[in-house]
Amino acid sequence: MKQYIIQAALHEEANEGWIWARDCDSRAIVCITNPANSRSVYCQVREIDDNFLRQYNKEPRTPITEMDTLVISQWYRQALGISEHQRTTDRVNLLIKPLRDLPFRLWGSVRATAHHPEIVVRMGASLGVLGFGLGLVSLLPSLLTIVGILGICQDYFVLGGAAFVFLGGWFSCRRPKLTRSP
Repeated sequence: MKQYIIQAALHEEANEGWIWARDCDSRAIVCITNPANSRSVYCQVREIDDNFLRQYNKEPRTPITEMDTLVISQWYRQALGISEHQRTTDRVNLLIKPLRDLPFRLWGSVRATAHHPEIVVRMGASLGVLGFGLGLVSLLPSLLTIVGILGICQDYFVLGGAAFVFLGGWFSCRRPKLTRSP
């Protein structure tokens, strides 16, 4: 866990699915957790470089001067429960965990699309998970027949598989809870 200064994203990046940070693998999927309220989001992280600083540090914005600064859009700040009224000198404890291993990277990619600010991306993630799940449920009777355990309980296997897929899809595609600061 580390303390970060949080600054608002540029207006033109308000609906992008990333945050900006230093010393990170650009375009990596990360899980950001706010230990103060146990909220977390999955998103891409992009590296703050000289080109970004030239664009961001123009007047009238507060320039980025500290190495431990994060540039985060309002969508992700609300999802993490970070107050809008913080001064740029206030620090917030956050845990940023890159998802490097394959199963976690795949899971993180699905969660990042489910946490994306754009509704079209979230809808695409939901439909993709639903389509994948329906494909698995449709294959289940055939696979069970090949294995030879279908028998009398075919309906229960298909129903159980469908319930598992839909519950898993719901869990993986639910968006973060957004809160407005007082």
